[in-house]
Amino acid sequence: MMGNPGSTPARRLASAASATTWTTTPEAVRLQIRDLVIDTFAVIAAGSVHPSLRPAITRMTEDSGVCTVVGSSRPTTVNSAALANGAATTVLQLQDGHRIARGHPMSHVLPAAFAVAETIGASSAQLLSAIVAGYEVSARVGRALGGMQPLLHDTGTFGTIGAAVATAHLLSEGDVNALAEAIEGSAAVALFPYRDTPLAGATVHHLYVGLGASTGVTAGQAAVFGLTSLSGTLESFFGPRAGAGFDPSLLIDGLTPEDTWSSYECRQAYYKVHPTCAHLNGINDALVEIITQQRVDPDRVERVDVSSYGYALEYNTDKPENDLSARFSIPFAVAIALLTGPLDATSIRDDVLADPRVRALAARIRVKHDPDLDAGYPAGRPAVVTVTMTDGSTFSATAHFPKGDVSNPLTAQERRQKATQLFSHAFEPSAVPGLLAALDGLTTGGSVAEVGRLLRAACKDTIRDGGVIS
Repeated sequence: MMGNPGSTPARRLASAASATTWTTTPEAVRLQIRDLVIDTFAVIAAGSVHPSLRPAITRMTEDSGVCTVVGSSRPTTVNSAALANGAATTVLQLQDGHRIARGHPMSHVLPAAFAVAETIGASSAQLLSAIVAGYEVSARVGRALGGMQPLLHDTGTFGTIGAAVATAHLLSEGDVNALAEAIEGSAAVALFPYRDTPLAGATVHHLYVGLGASTGVTAGQAAVFGLTSLSGTLESFFGPRAGAGFDPSLLIDGLTPEDTWSSYECRQAYYKVHPTCAHLNGINDALVEIITQQRVDPDRVERVDVSSYGYALEYNTDKPENDLSARFSIPFAVAIALLTGPLDATSIRDDVLADPRVRALAARIRVKHDPDLDAGYPAGRPAVVTVTMTDGSTFSATAHFPKGDVSNPLTAQERRQKATQLFSHAFEPSAVPGLLAALDGLTTGGSVAEVGRLLRAACKDTIRDGGVIS
């Protein structure tokens, strides 16, 4: 049946999304959404100045509009802004995540929602209501997929549905029919991107989230403006085609009989502290424990043995060609950290990758699958790292739940510190406190337009060494 989803999962999700308002959202959820919004804007800012992205985005956002491209002083159109800001989220691999959904809902939802909110002059409450609605729908779809089909990357897939929901929520003022159409319609047009692209260092990977956000805007607009969808697309097409273990019953998990949220998936979000693929984060944590507790001379390391769960090894490349592929390389991430200290936004660069000391050390790192660790994923990202020195001494550490995970959370101070550091990479440090204050103010009625103005005013229009301003 066209244009009348009935009591499908999409309709029930749409009902819950329709009932979502910022003022009735629980306080703990509001605080989480605030921090996710700030974290994502900071990640976008730091990614926006990377040389692999900036030239393309500069040319692709030349059309004039009212929407902010983070890192640019020139406003552009709604789709161009969603594309550019979405693309910047994954450049440094520091974006948000939802471990059980196995993806990055806020990276898609925020770029779409903020661009639409700027276009229509929405209030902060309208923007944040739409973000909550989009996140909750997106994360439930991701959870229901049970992981991605082989060779599919998660970005640009179920995140597109969240972006469409946020868009339709803003444009229709939460109309349930528009939201149902947006869910089914975006499920029909979401991307199916190639998993191995970033492992090879192909920077078209940056478009995965960007196109997901932009496509979500278009699908959400279309739903509000009258294009109809095929009822059941979400569970009959998108779920089976995208998901490795699709369970349609999980689409409505956490809904009350009255179709409101009985739980909030955003409470399960994680914050990344390491600029690598999330599957490497347990390894990163174990290595940080070693190098912060022991004096490890990298020139005296005989070898490093890394054990991890099987799925993580599908996201490992031994011979990275650039900084993007190095973020998916266990040997190079480990080697760089041993030589330079715990990884931050400026650690992994092309010049560092070419350093003979890094390459020599990476060659002494052995990566293996430990089947005993498989049971720890997706609940965690287990890893064991053992460093053996030339004198025979060893240092070993085990990680289960990465730093920033809901089971090993960052403190409020640590979240703010991450955001401050990332904003300072892209903007003059003097501009950061005012920007953070404006972002904080969104939760209490602050101005969406003012946040956009500050983001544009703070930008730098030049690229500095290493891709990120240091």
